[in-house]
Amino acid sequence: MSPDPPFVSCLCPTYRRPKLLENSIACFLAQDYPADHRELVILDDAGQIAPQQGDGWEVIAVSR
Repeated sequence: MSPDPPFVSCLCPTYRRPKLLENSIACFLAQDYPADHRELVILDDAGQIAPQQGDGWEVIAVSR
């Protein structure tokens, strides 16, 4: 039996690109890496997207 894969965190910075962000989340969710061993952290520094969470991803909104 092989060991569990390592936990992976992905960071996705975004600024005023909500359509591209939707695509980025969809691509992340489509990966075949085990869902319980990965997370996607989205940093929206335009402050246009409300903080929210989904299955394995989270938007952190920071106005700068």
